[in-house]
Amino acid sequence: MAQHASTVILTAVVQGTESGAAAFLGLCSDGNRYWVKAQNNPQGARSLVPERIVTNIGHVIGAPVRPIALVEIPAALDHTYAPGYRLRPGVAHGSLDVGQSKVVDDWAGISGRDGNRKRVAYLAALWDLCLGNDPQWLAEFAADAAVWSYDHGFWFAGEVDWNIESIRRVGVTPWVAPSIDMASCEALEAAALAVESLTLDELTRIALDVPSEWGASREELSAVAGILFERARGVADRLRETAERNGFP
Repeated sequence: MAQHASTVILTAVVQGTESGAAAFLGLCSDGNRYWVKAQNNPQGARSLVPERIVTNIGHVIGAPVRPIALVEIPAALDHTYAPGYRLRPGVAHGSLDVGQSKVVDDWAGISGRDGNRKRVAYLAALWDLCLGNDPQWLAEFAADAAVWSYDHGFWFAGEVDWNIESIRRVGVTPWVAPSIDMASCEALEAAALAVESLTLDELTRIALDVPSEWGASREELSAVAGILFERARGVADRLRETAERNGFP
C-alpha cells in the first residue's frame, strides 16, 4: 500500500534556496523540518503533482525516497520566501529534511557505500517507470553517503508544466536511469518484481491522492496512472536485462 503523506501546518520559514522552484526549509507543526514547495512557486502548482505521485510510488516499491507531507500554509504566516514570491494560504508539498547531506548528480562515486548498490537499483526502477529527469540525489553524511531521491518536479518526461500528451509521446519507450550499471544484480531483480507487482488500482489510488488545488484533473491523474501501468512490464524487463550483465552481486 502507498505510504500516504500526513498533513502538517507550516509554523516558520527557516531557510530559503535559489532552486528553480524556490523550495524553502520550513518548521512544521509535527516538530519536523521539511523542504517545502508552495503552490505559487516559480515552476507552477502542477510541478507538485509528480512530487507526490513519484514519491508515493517509490514508497510502494521500496525505493529510497524521503517521507513527504502535505504542508498547510496558514493565512497568518506572511513571508516572502523568494524574490517576488510571498506565501499564500493553501496546501504545499513537503519533503522531510535529511539533515547533513550533499547533492550529487551521479551515483558512480558513492555507489559502493552503505548499501547504495541496492538503493540505486530501486532508484533506477523509479526513474524508468516515472520518466525521471534532472538527476539530483542526496548523499546523507550521517549514513555513510546513503543515497536518497528527493526532487521529482521535473519527472514525467522532464516537463515543468507536464501534460498527458507529452507523457503519451514517450509511452512505453525505455527511459534508462543514469549509472544503472552501478546497481546490485540481486536488487535489480527484486526491484523488477516490485515494479511488475504494481496494479492499476494501486497506481490510480496514488494518482488520485493528489490535492485538486494543484491543477490536475481527475481525468489527467487517472491517465497518468494508466500510462505508468503500461510502462511497468517494460521497466521490469529492462531491470532484469541489466541484472544479467551487471558485475555486482
